[in-house]
Amino acid sequence: MKKLLLIQIIFFACSTLFSQSIKIYKYPNAGSILSIPQPDKNLKPPYNIKPPSHHVPDFHGPVPQGTQIFNAGNTNARIEKFENNNSPASCLNYQGLNDNETGVGLTPPDVNGSVGINNVLVTLNNGVKVQDLNTGAAQLTTTLAGFFSSLSPVFPFDPKTLYDPFNNRWIITCPDATNPAQSRLLLAVSQTDNPLGAWYFYSIDVDPANSTWFDFPSIGFNSNWIVISGNMFNNSGTFTNTAVFTINKQTAYSGILNVTRFTLNSTFGTTIQPCLTYDYNENTEWLINNWNGNNGGNGSLRLYTITGTANAPILNTPNLFPTVNTTWYSADQNINAFGCTIRAIDSRVRSLVFQGGSIWSVQKIGLPTISPTRASTQWWEINPANGFVVQFGRIDDATGANMYFNPSLAVNINRDVLIGYSHFSNTQYPRASYAFRAASDPPNTLQSNFDYQTSSRMECTGRWGDYSSTIVSPNNINLWTLQQYIPTGFGAGTWWAEVCPADCPVNYTLTSSISTPNIKYEVSNGITASSIVNPSSGFVKFDAGQFIELNPGFSTNITSGAYFSAYIDGCGGLKSATNSQVTKTQVIADKFDYRVYPNPASTKINIDIPISSGAINISMINSLGVEVKKISVVDAKQTSHFEIDIHDLSASIYFVQIVTNKGIFTKSIEKIK
Repeated sequence: MKKLLLIQIIFFACSTLFSQSIKIYKYPNAGSILSIPQPDKNLKPPYNIKPPSHHVPDFHGPVPQGTQIFNAGNTNARIEKFENNNSPASCLNYQGLNDNETGVGLTPPDVNGSVGINNVLVTLNNGVKVQDLNTGAAQLTTTLAGFFSSLSPVFPFDPKTLYDPFNNRWIITCPDATNPAQSRLLLAVSQTDNPLGAWYFYSIDVDPANSTWFDFPSIGFNSNWIVISGNMFNNSGTFTNTAVFTINKQTAYSGILNVTRFTLNSTFGTTIQPCLTYDYNENTEWLINNWNGNNGGNGSLRLYTITGTANAPILNTPNLFPTVNTTWYSADQNINAFGCTIRAIDSRVRSLVFQGGSIWSVQKIGLPTISPTRASTQWWEINPANGFVVQFGRIDDATGANMYFNPSLAVNINRDVLIGYSHFSNTQYPRASYAFRAASDPPNTLQSNFDYQTSSRMECTGRWGDYSSTIVSPNNINLWTLQQYIPTGFGAGTWWAEVCPADCPVNYTLTSSISTPNIKYEVSNGITASSIVNPSSGFVKFDAGQFIELNPGFSTNITSGAYFSAYIDGCGGLKSATNSQVTKTQVIADKFDYRVYPNPASTKINIDIPISSGAINISMINSLGVEVKKISVVDAKQTSHFEIDIHDLSASIYFVQIVTNKGIFTKSIEKIK
């Protein structure tokens, strides 16, 4: 039974190429307030029950004349091989959710997860699991149907989850039912940053006409909206259109659903991926899909935008087609791996991230383009202003001995990139793997493959994926990936890996008085740390802002005026904590304090640094990595304040980089008109 009422339908023209092609529905709905239910141990459907995903043909259409074409290189070596640099080993890894933890086995598992301040959360077709971030210890495990039990689901599948670092909320969504009469979209948002607490649950009618059902959700967010898109199929399994739901984020977080539904007809293709927008001041929400893998020797994606206000969004279809002068096979393909035939699904974009003024995306591709024999991964950096390709690369073994597919991607504030994927070959069991790219690496390159978890056996289920998860932590520095592997025993498994980039700000020691409770001390270098340490009865709390809060009570014999010493790494992790009696003059030691303000700025920025910093170099770098401003100081013993005139720069995101004898410090700045 459909529970939501259609209030209004509006038709309007969105582009010169496709007029009258977007439909809008609006319907508000109040959410229920419920805590997460415990798992239903009696809910054990048979293994392998998920129906097959539905797909559409490769070709979508041509691109407009005059589209800029990125030169991917004249040889395969640069775009199809790793660089010699080794990707860093994980700084933390542990098991995620496995099939045997719920007793429910569905293939493919549809691996997804996200990372919060104190927890990680995994969603699979078989369930939901909350874990302690630092140890991986399970805090709650339930089935997917059990999690959404307050909405009486028929058959929930294809779950996706995100953590919103702007509002410190968790988001979980999935379709329910695979027939037009019952199809709906389930949505849950946490009421706090604690996924073990209360949630709001919503049910969204995906088609008031009951003529199509919703498959394969793609999810993103910005400061205004949660955006969920999906592929719509009729009863005969024919793809008819793409549905895009824009949800007012702030009202959803308060228990009221305000959602606008856009419909893009089949000429726009399928699987339109919304963006994870990590710039809070970026009001445009970007979307993308695979457009054409082989159009006269070129391959293209297509960009879309959502603009307007939180309550009145507008979906736009600009003629922006990121294009490269190389091709790929876009449809499903079967690959042979370790004696099994595995279906690698099509080249739909799996991740889309807005970070540092650029859009970053990743997709699985088939190679060679005609009669493909291997599955590989392809990644992009795109300038959203004009759709031009900034960087492009591939993870591929031209010999076919190794295959890298089912990818996902994350980018941090420093423009470091992590791509997680599955690594297949005929000589080893499937591996959970990743490749890293430091912002300082040569353009269009990745560091070498790193296998962080190997399967214990092979399981010929015929399906793998259909997707995975790679995400940046709330500190916007550390990068996490969750990938599929096959454990000993029953069904599929997942494994987490955290990568701590080497270019984090310099480590330092903070020593501060704890004689007064709840004093906050500002931490520079853009650190947004989240650890909580509990030596004895006291704690050190890293706030979502750039502060450390010190409370007394670290040991039973502490005295008034005692000091606390903490060794902190530059990515915000607390490595050790001790009590120490030191002089009161030793308040903050071995620390580089600096400020860059205002932010945003229109005409100039101010930079304050500590006196006696020695020689320094201050640079402003645009989103393409080009230095646009520079100040060099031989000795900063007398001067601690600098100004940079930025009135002549275009409105965009820039990076202020300060190079000192204590390390390299970077802060992003938004230039406004």
